[in-house]
Amino acid sequence: MEQLLDSHAGGPMPSSVRQKDNRNSMFSSISWSPKLYPAVALFVDLDLLPGLKNELILRNAVFKGKIDSVTQILKKPGSNKGHVKIFFNNLETRDLALLAERSGVVLIAKTTATLRLFVAPPPLAVVNALSPTAQETEWVPRKSAPIARGPMRPVNLRHAKAASASLAEVVLENNLGIILIQKPYARNFDSPTLVDIPPGYVAFHSLDRDHAYGAVILVRLSLAVSCRAVFRSSLNHVAAVGLHSCGKTFRFISMYVRPSCHDSSTVFRSVFRSLLTPLAVIGVDSNAKSSLWNSVTTDRKGMDLEEILLVYKLNVLNRNRNELDFLPSGTSFLDITLGTDDIVTPRWFFPTIPSLSDHPFIYFEIMRSTQPCSAPLLKAPSPKLPHLTK
Repeated sequence: MEQLLDSHAGGPMPSSVRQKDNRNSMFSSISWSPKLYPAVALFVDLDLLPGLKNELILRNAVFKGKIDSVTQILKKPGSNKGHVKIFFNNLETRDLALLAERSGVVLIAKTTATLRLFVAPPPLAVVNALSPTAQETEWVPRKSAPIARGPMRPVNLRHAKAASASLAEVVLENNLGIILIQKPYARNFDSPTLVDIPPGYVAFHSLDRDHAYGAVILVRLSLAVSCRAVFRSSLNHVAAVGLHSCGKTFRFISMYVRPSCHDSSTVFRSVFRSLLTPLAVIGVDSNAKSSLWNSVTTDRKGMDLEEILLVYKLNVLNRNRNELDFLPSGTSFLDITLGTDDIVTPRWFFPTIPSLSDHPFIYFEIMRSTQPCSAPLLKAPSPKLPHLTK
């Protein structure tokens, strides 16, 4: 190489060398790397991946010279569909692509496939989920609504559009009964409207202007009807639903506590005092750390919450990390599943599906510790769970 460059000075080797019109050699710096702006495309036909970059440029002239690369980041099990990350070298072009998708412009169409783009959260992965154009079925106070039977899932969507769209597909494919959501994705400031409610599900919430820090419960409509669902909360950060089964009422609570809340103990006490029943299940993003729910350390908020759980006789249903086959990375383990003494969880685990949020999915099933009724409320008969298997 030194002979080629006619230099014997030594030193670091360049990463690449090229010549142009017999002029001086041009070097690509060994330390320089271009600034790239990623976007995630959900449920792309992966057979198109080898030519996807050229196809995008062919159908969208504005992308010429603006796409650096296209990379697969997730393949849907048993399918040729998956998620890809598109790296733009120009921020304005990336944002233009996102705007076009939101406006209904088809960026690439081959057969019936439409590429849908979302901003890629820098440190996060992509969830295995579809984005159905669902009818928005929402429950708001002053209306009565119905309820469903099946497994449950608490999830923090981090107020993200992509996470919301992905969750809808996971819910549908796995026929989940109840979904406890914190920090949902909603539109409109004064009158929040949830996005991507799966068909056949009803949403219970009291979201207000702070909906980005709110809580929602989705229930399969058939379960809501058969179990005579009753909404029990008027708070943005708490959603609570009562389901009647076998002469008993199960109460499900979804709750979010902000990290900036300096007196979270008062928040927990207020909610537990007003909403707990003998058969209660709670999914909460606590923003409190404790080894009881697998945090590496225990902070002051965690210690305070441990004492409150003792007072209100609530059990932590999270499995210990030593009992789990899979532990998600990039999380502080702030999400807690709680239950009263008569609630047991035959299954509780983290699915391997990434959630497009900094909070992983949690899957669990519940039943009464003594079940006199022949048909348990939420113990579904071994669902197939194609993407949640454990």
